Amino acid sequence: MADVIYMADRWRIERDPTMAPRPDLVRFVKHSTVRKLLDQTARWTGDGWDPQRWVPRVPIVPQTILDLVEQRMRGGGT
Repeated sequence: MADVIYMADRWRIERDPTMAPRPDLVRFVKHSTVRKLLDQTARWTGDGWDPQRWVPRVPIVPQTILDLVEQRMRGGGT
């Protein structure tokens, strides 16, 4: 089951979004009032984002949200 890291401001970011246990994957979803604006899955390597996949970056993902997600992936948050 997915672990929701962040859900607010039209964002939903969850860890392990697949049916198989993959805690290294993080799905970033953003909606407008009428449609989905972003739906991408990134892979966390333990030190940062895997450049072989989509990498969440500013301005697509706000810095405050990105900081929160990275802190959580490093084990610094609940």
